[in-house]
Amino acid sequence: MVTQENKKRLLAFRERIEKYLFEKLSDDEEALKVAKDILPSASLIIQKAETKQELIGIYGMISVRLNFFGYIHVAYQEIDLGSTLNKISVSLYECIEEYLPNNINENKLVKSLWPYDSKDIESVKNALSEYIFNNVFIFGPGYIFAHEFISKYEDDIKEAQTPREIMRVYGKIRLESLIHLYECCGKKEYHEALKYDILGEIIRFMISDFRDLMHSEN
Repeated sequence: MVTQENKKRLLAFRERIEKYLFEKLSDDEEALKVAKDILPSASLIIQKAETKQELIGIYGMISVRLNFFGYIHVAYQEIDLGSTLNKISVSLYECIEEYLPNNINENKLVKSLWPYDSKDIESVKNALSEYIFNNVFIFGPGYIFAHEFISKYEDDIKEAQTPREIMRVYGKIRLESLIHLYECCGKKEYHEALKYDILGEIIRFMISDFRDLMHSEN
């Protein structure tokens, strides 16, 4: 059970890390602005932390993925934003480096942040959807874009009766995002292609983080 006192300590620790991050980025006006946009968007995930270790794990996850998506932006010629995301990633990592354990069990962390009951398919569906949109708020490609694309498969999602089936539906959604990505690239609509790429990668992360569900029969 998380006491009110523990919550206050965790909030103070969070504020200290973010203040340190903003100080490190103070010499780069654009990076500071983007970081101040990202962290409120990340609050949906950050506020889930119940321990210092979970909080550090979340910041570590965000740092790694900012770096990853930074390179994706560079690949689509959005070099300035990509470089900014990479810089924020490195700075955030430096802020938490001293608190990091030897390794973070991301699968265990994800289960703690997005809990579900594998015997309750609605619980599973809610956890997967929440994971995707929590990440969409941080990394893009925008809530409306992601919602409109995923909602095309609403019937398939509703019809899924087991964790394995719902994971297969999301695998299908990811495949479709890749098809749209290649179509946009063929038309040289690179900004639109970037959106499909980011959404597809978020779903790929989700499939990996919840991979245990593929082995669930319930």
